Amino acid sequence: SDVKTKDIKLVVVGDGAIGKTSLLVSYARNHFPESHDPTVFDCITTSLQRHNIKIKLNLWDTAGQEDYDRLRPLAYHHADVFLLCFALNSNASLYNAKAKWAPELNKHSNAPVLLIGLKADLRKDSNSISKREGSDIARSIKTVKYLECSSLKREGVTTVFESAVDAVILPKKAGCSLGNISYFFELGMYFKEFILWFWTTMTTIIVTRIRLLLL
Repeated sequence: SDVKTKDIKLVVVGDGAIGKTSLLVSYARNHFPESHDPTVFDCITTSLQRHNIKIKLNLWDTAGQEDYDRLRPLAYHHADVFLLCFALNSNASLYNAKAKWAPELNKHSNAPVLLIGLKADLRKDSNSISKREGSDIARSIKTVKYLECSSLKREGVTTVFESAVDAVILPKKAGCSLGNISYFFELGMYFKEFILWFWTTMTTIIVTRIRLLLL
C-alpha cells in the first residue's frame, strides 16, 4: 500500500540546563554534543517511518530560563506533541515540571504531553528521582506517558521520539474504561427510574379513566 506522509511538530520544554538540547541532538544527529550554549529557539528536522507513515519530525528546542517566559509560548503554536523534560538528578526540575511547565502547556495547547526523565546515567545516589516518583508526577499532571533515557549513552532515546509520534498518529481507542462503565451504569439507573415513573403515571391515568367510565 502507499506510504502516507505527515509533518509533526514536537516541542521540548523544561528547566534550563537539564539536557533538552542534548536529547534532540543525540536523536537527530546520532551523537552527544560536547559543548552547549543556552538555547533561545532552535529547530532540527529529521524523519522516520512509523506505522506505514513517513514522518517529517520538526524538533523544536526551547529555553527554560525565566528571561524567555514571554517569548517561549510562540514556539507552542501548532505543536502536535510536547516532551516535558526534567533531569533525574534534579528534584527542582521535577518540581517545576508540575508547578510551572504543566500549567504553562495547559494554558497554551491541547496537544499530548509526555513526561521525560533525562540523564538516567546520573541516577546514582539516594537523592536521585526514582521511577515511581516520576510516574506519580506523570499521573498527577495527566501526561500520556512517562519515559526515562540517557542522551549520553543513547539509551531509551529512540523510544522517547517513537512514543511521541505514536501519541499523535495513533487515535485513542474507545475502550471500556471505568469511567465509561460508571457513566453507562448511571445512565441505566436513570432509564430504569424513568420507566418506573412512566409506568406508574400511565397506570394511574388508566385506572382513573376506568373509574370515571364506571360511574
